[in-house]
Amino acid sequence: MTTQQRDFLVGLFVLIGLGVLAGAWLVTSGLTEERYELLLRAESAEDLNPDTRVVLQGLTVGRVRSIVPEIDSTNGSVSFVARLTVQARFPNGTELRLPLGTNAVISKPNPVAPSVINLRMPERAAPGQFLEPGDVITSTRPDDPLAQLGDVARQLNTELTAVLADVRRVLEQSDGALRDARGLLRSTRPAVDGTLELVQSNLARSDSLLATLSPRVGPLADSLALALEDSRRVLARLDSLASTAHDVVDENRDIVVEIAASLQRSARILEHFADQISRRPTRLLTGVRPPADSTP
Repeated sequence: MTTQQRDFLVGLFVLIGLGVLAGAWLVTSGLTEERYELLLRAESAEDLNPDTRVVLQGLTVGRVRSIVPEIDSTNGSVSFVARLTVQARFPNGTELRLPLGTNAVISKPNPVAPSVINLRMPERAAPGQFLEPGDVITSTRPDDPLAQLGDVARQLNTELTAVLADVRRVLEQSDGALRDARGLLRSTRPAVDGTLELVQSNLARSDSLLATLSPRVGPLADSLALALEDSRRVLARLDSLASTAHDVVDENRDIVVEIAASLQRSARILEHFADQISRRPTRLLTGVRPPADSTP
């Protein structure tokens, strides 16, 4: 192989490689795809950059090409308009038509990931009405999780500050109460010491008294036991005597009743005799007639 042939083959290989690279770039860049432009209005250009992805339900359908500011001539406020290039068809060839009323949400999947523009279709879209190239869509931003964490942290800081202030106030009150208790203890210590000494002396006297009475407790207990035993025997005898008397009364009840009736008649005769004599003393000589019910 000559030098010219070798150079020709090397150049051909380089050209083929450049052609493959150019074709891959054309395919991946999307220049060969049919696209149309939409305008996105945002209050701030934060998290918006050229080449920011445009996503429809998780599928990338476009990119941001440029961002330009727009000044309101009436009040001087500044807003931003992002130029979006959106695919006209899905990868399978289905036509991509966005219904009228579609809006966008500018968000970040996580704090370190780049921001994306999520297209949100209306829940009830008018049939046959779609966005046309050059139409303007509005955008919103979700609440920033970091900002929410900051608000929670600030709220917790406020609450912790209040709790610490309450704890400090309680500690100050406890310190004051402790000082008062110490002062009360110092003031009452002499009285407490005197009371303890008096109690100690009384306990010593009680110990000596118990020591004196301890030898006498045994004989006293024996005497009490003997007295109780004698009392128990006397009660048994009285019980027997009462039973015997009851039996005697039951056996002589008729005789006792007759004797009582005779004594009653004698009492009536004597009363009648005394009454008659008191009225007529001469009846001592003539005699007194006994009463009618004096006979048994």
